[in-house]
Amino acid sequence: MRHIILDTDFCSDCDDAVAIRLLANLHLRGEIVLEGIILDSVIASSAPALGALMRLCGIEDVPVGADRNEGAYDTESRYHKRLIARGTPFAANAQVRDGVSLYREILANAGEKISIAGVGFENVLADLLKSPPDAVSPLDGKALVKENVDALWLMAGRWDAADGWEFNVAHNGATAAAAAYVADHCPVPIIYSGWEIGHPVISCARLPKEHPLREVMEDYCGVRYDGSNNGRSSYDPMTALLACVGDVGKGGYSAVYGKAVIDPQSGKNRFIRDPEGKDCYVKKRFPDAYYASMIDELILCRA
Repeated sequence: MRHIILDTDFCSDCDDAVAIRLLANLHLRGEIVLEGIILDSVIASSAPALGALMRLCGIEDVPVGADRNEGAYDTESRYHKRLIARGTPFAANAQVRDGVSLYREILANAGEKISIAGVGFENVLADLLKSPPDAVSPLDGKALVKENVDALWLMAGRWDAADGWEFNVAHNGATAAAAAYVADHCPVPIIYSGWEIGHPVISCARLPKEHPLREVMEDYCGVRYDGSNNGRSSYDPMTALLACVGDVGKGGYSAVYGKAVIDPQSGKNRFIRDPEGKDCYVKKRFPDAYYASMIDELILCRA
C-alpha cells in the first residue's frame, strides 16, 4: 500500500482542494495511507479552511503541519470563507503542527517508504532537507529523506519550453530559491509534473449540488453550476494521483530523465537530458479526457 504526504499551498488555486478530496477518498477506501498534510503557504484562514475541508471529506484525523512564515507566499484566498462557515476543528493556524517538525516525526516513524506529493511551493521541503538532527531522529533532514522517502512527486516547472516559468517555482524569490535547493539537494528521485501536463485537463466540470468541492469551485472560478461545462485545470490532482500510483508508466505517462536546473533568483527552469539521470519530468501518453475522467471518478466516489 502506498503511503503519502501531501504538501500543498491550498489557497492560490482550487485544484489543491481537488487533490485533497481525491486523496481522502483513496485513503478512506484503504487504497493509500494519507500520513499527513503540510501547508506550505499560510495566510490567516489556511488551517481553519483546510480543517473544514478535511471534516467534509471524512479525514479529520490526518495530522496537519504548516509553515510558520504566515503571509510570505500568498496574500488571499477566493474560497476559504465559505469552507470555514461549514465548521472547522481549527480556529487558527497555531493549532496545527510546525511543518518541518511533523515531516520529521512522520518520516522517523515510517514503517514503509513514503511518497511526498508536492503541489505547492517547496519552502517546507527545502527546510526539511536543511533540518538538523533532533530528539525525534539522530538523522539530519537529507539523511532522513534518503532513508524513508521513495520519491518526490512535484507539480512544479514548465518543461515544454526553454526557460520555462511556472507559478509554484517562480512565484517570488523565496519560492525560486526553495525549488532550486530541492532540485540540487534532494537525495531521492524527483518526478516533475509540469504546468503543460495539467493545464488542458479540465476536471470537476459537473459536480452534484451537495458535493464538498462545489462551493470551492464556484468561489474560485467565479461561476455557478448551471449545467454548463465548468471546471478547472487539473495540475494538482494529476500529480497527487500519479504519486498514489507510484509508477510513471502505469499512471499513463512517459518519462524524460536527467537533471532539472532552476534559477534561484528568477525561478526559470530548464532540463538537462540524461538517460541515466535520477530525476525526470513526465509527458502524457493519452488524450486529456482520459486523465480528467479518472479524477472525476475518484472525487465523486466514496469509501
